[in-house]
Amino acid sequence: MTLEEVCEPLGWSTSKLSRVETARVVASQEDVIRLLDAYQASSLERRRLLALAQHQTRRPRRRSRPGVHPDGFVSFLDAEAIAESVNQWSLNVVPGLLQTEAYARHLLTSWRLIDPTLTPRVVEDRLATRMKRQELVKSQPPPWYTIILDESVLLRSYGGARIMSEQLDKLLKISEEDNNVSIRIFPLAHGHVLAEESFMLLKLGVGDRRVVYLEHGPNSQVFLDDEPAHLYQQMFHELSKGTLSEAASRDVILKHRNSTLRG
Repeated sequence: MTLEEVCEPLGWSTSKLSRVETARVVASQEDVIRLLDAYQASSLERRRLLALAQHQTRRPRRRSRPGVHPDGFVSFLDAEAIAESVNQWSLNVVPGLLQTEAYARHLLTSWRLIDPTLTPRVVEDRLATRMKRQELVKSQPPPWYTIILDESVLLRSYGGARIMSEQLDKLLKISEEDNNVSIRIFPLAHGHVLAEESFMLLKLGVGDRRVVYLEHGPNSQVFLDDEPAHLYQQMFHELSKGTLSEAASRDVILKHRNSTLRG
């Protein structure tokens, strides 16, 4: 359907429809219903999109300039903003919600070595988005955030000893002070049952609806279907069997933090 074909029965201008579809304005529940009628959405699509529209004002949305992030990541931000719980397995780096600004800047800047389109301004915009996302941990009501962190992440000194020690200090502080955050270490001594890349599993609080987010370097994927969500839920469950307790995990983080300071 063309913009004009959609707008005519709605009584909308094409500019309004464009602003709604590109998320430059927030659509009301009534507008969403009318759009779903116009597009003849399936019952499953209607349930999902109406649930998102109903919950979209629960937490502030995080937006950046168009073109700064891949489309998949923008979709992920919308889901993350209304998540009731977040389960994450991280194999390579400290997750963005837990990163210090210096650690995040080093990771983002390093991509400029292979991506000449990643200008300093884009790096700063992505950094600002990442830091803004961390408000999720403190939002009200707060989501329950469970991170399984491979121990090897604690050994990779991104940005040097000072940046890494500050990052490990932040992990310790969050683990000790934030009751809605559980950081569990998967120790090197335990063999991986599953050779799986990092992923996030978001529960949106709409029935048992879950969203899977995968990040592959500069690219990202979002899965809304039940089948991949169930698969990754099972993966997370299996990985959690090999983790240390929260207290033992803090001891491991502290050990590596002290080792980093000694050089």
